[in-house]
Amino acid sequence: MWFFNRKKPTKRRVFGFLCDPSLALAVKFIAHDLQCPIYPVAEHLLQLGAALVLPALEDEELKKELQEHLVREHLLVPTLDGQSEYDRATMAEALTKKQD
Repeated sequence: MWFFNRKKPTKRRVFGFLCDPSLALAVKFIAHDLQCPIYPVAEHLLQLGAALVLPALEDEELKKELQEHLVREHLLVPTLDGQSEYDRATMAEALTKKQD
């Protein structure tokens, strides 16, 4: 495909961080299935995540809950062990809003 041979845009930023191997594998799988390079898939998934998180920052209770979740379930663990109840509830809420 033509877009595999094109030069990457220089105005995009690089996020160089460690992530859970299952997330990296999921992004690779999605990119392979869509026959697309990894970076636009990862960028899109990050964009979707940001769209879900930004509204929570306006509510102090949700913000505190998110902070606790990030520390307890992402920062202090060596790898992700599946989805937490917080993750499942947030995804279910997002899917419900999408269907409305």
